[in-house]
Amino acid sequence: MPPNRRKVIFSLSTIPPRFDSIGKVLTDLLGQTLRPDEIRLNLTRSYRRFPGEVPSLPPLPEGITVHWSDTDYGPATKVLPTVAAYRGQDVEILFCDDDQIYAPRLAQTLLSRRAKHPDSCITGLGYRFDERPPNARYFDVALPAPAAKRWHKGVEYRLWRAASLGFWKPGKYRPRDGHVHVLEGFGGTLVRPGFFSPDVFDIPEILWTVDDPWLSGQMTRLGVPILAVSDRALRETQQEVHDRHPLGEFSHLAHDRLAADTLCIDYFRQVHGIWQGRREAGPDPSREDIMSLLGHA
Repeated sequence: MPPNRRKVIFSLSTIPPRFDSIGKVLTDLLGQTLRPDEIRLNLTRSYRRFPGEVPSLPPLPEGITVHWSDTDYGPATKVLPTVAAYRGQDVEILFCDDDQIYAPRLAQTLLSRRAKHPDSCITGLGYRFDERPPNARYFDVALPAPAAKRWHKGVEYRLWRAASLGFWKPGKYRPRDGHVHVLEGFGGTLVRPGFFSPDVFDIPEILWTVDDPWLSGQMTRLGVPILAVSDRALRETQQEVHDRHPLGEFSHLAHDRLAADTLCIDYFRQVHGIWQGRREAGPDPSREDIMSLLGHA
């Protein structure tokens, strides 16, 4: 390892219905232009979403470390056992999803931002609260400068469209790096263990189903900014396995993905006092109502 370079750990998880396809994304990660010191696959001995005996893993590519956890952190299992394992160490953890195909330069691109942003979470994708679906948005919530901005259909946008013969669509990509409220882990995200307090492991009921706002809120309350990079090709596409038990279609205790995300945001607003601003629809729930819903009354 070159002098002064931190260890780099790739971290991800998967679920039993996808065990037979995890080798594909692991092989892709082994092909990154920046070779990690470890590729860590976090699995749990029992899954809340998939009760019953956990099937055996198929053979995996060489160079993969498999860690079995006694605690199911839901989708945050992709990173939290790795944070625990490297607690107190100055390492970089790049976590990602098991159903995406990543560009070979994902790690190199995210780490290239580290020199200018030594104390920031750096993510391939993220969003601001005013970009959420209608009736689920929050306005005037502070962000460090520069705040991330979506593409506007001006000259630069039209030039990109013309150069790609119309195939390029901007989606959430931005013309420059900028800060967001919430990371989106499926785009690839770079963190360090010190970005989280021990509270990150104590996930309340319902909130274990949504990792992005939970991890983002925990970092924000410690003053860690979240920077979304402007690069347009870090995540190339989804694998076919994406349609196999997608988390976006999962509902728990009458909370689908959007409702659970919103509850998580309101939890941090009311319990930890961050992300203050104007809620678009309906009155803010009280701290007591939120804690009661989460079983902490």
